[in-house]
Amino acid sequence: MPNYAIYPEQLGDLKVSTLVIGLIDHLVDPGAIGQAVNACIDLLDAVEVSAFDSDPLYDYRAQRPIVTYVDGKLASSAEPSMSLDLVTDLNGESFLFLHGTEPDFHWPRLTADVIEIIKRFGVEKIFSIHGMPAPIPHTRAADMLIRTTEHVTNSAVVYGQASHPASLADYIEYQLGQAGYPATNIRVRVPLYMSRSDMPFFSGALAVVRQLAALGGPTIPFGDLEQHEDHQRAELASIAQQDSQFAAMVSQFETDYDSTEQGFVTIHDEDGPLPTSDEIGAAVEKFLAMQNSNPLEGVQSTQEPVAKPKPKDGDVHDIRTHLKNSLAQLFNRKQDPQN
Repeated sequence: MPNYAIYPEQLGDLKVSTLVIGLIDHLVDPGAIGQAVNACIDLLDAVEVSAFDSDPLYDYRAQRPIVTYVDGKLASSAEPSMSLDLVTDLNGESFLFLHGTEPDFHWPRLTADVIEIIKRFGVEKIFSIHGMPAPIPHTRAADMLIRTTEHVTNSAVVYGQASHPASLADYIEYQLGQAGYPATNIRVRVPLYMSRSDMPFFSGALAVVRQLAALGGPTIPFGDLEQHEDHQRAELASIAQQDSQFAAMVSQFETDYDSTEQGFVTIHDEDGPLPTSDEIGAAVEKFLAMQNSNPLEGVQSTQEPVAKPKPKDGDVHDIRTHLKNSLAQLFNRKQDPQN
């Protein structure tokens, strides 16, 4: 019996091989990596296949609901929540996406629910995504620490020991490893000076999306990440020209980075041919054809799953304003379906 998961009645015999965990602590998300990647996943077609009872999971004084005032009255209230979606990627493959606000309470019971999800849907691959602050420069390719519960002998390994406060995804990953389930964590390094920025580290988010596909996970659209990455690099270059202390810090990080042998992985380490323009075009056509499709088509259910609305992107006049608006939509996408 689930502890907090709530399934539609007679969901059917639905099997999905991949689970992506994208729970966010909005106060601890270095480089806003999780938020940026989740925003890209939010561009895909999805239906909710499980909700969770929020009341016992959240401390509403620590993660206060956001109320919105409109013309003399409170028009909406957005409470912290989490849910499990069935998402269709760019290749037409389905995957499960566990997302929302990281809960405060009952992690062991919630982990038991995740294990039940894995068994119920026949999940074979589990991925989670994080960022971590590091003394590295933004002028080098974004690199990652790839962690797995499975024994590997032919991949780069960062040797050493470090302890840090766990996220719920870390806690779940450890418990899955103890129970013999395969789980992989992609942890991108974020320059220290960008770890608490009001803008995501776009190069890192792009690296995560590409690495996820390279490791056999879902193929996710980049959205505006590449455009934002170009703007961000230009903005940082301008700051370096005007601020000698910032330029000196970046230069020192570059020297340290280039002189150190490390086991961190970049997406450029991956072998295999890049897709051709014809292959990219075919993927785009398939993606557009899916926009009115239902990933649960053919699965018998007496209760229709709730379709997730697609975000409405405005004109990009100011990159900071545009990004903040996009992330605000991401925070409230489940609580306020009218936005």
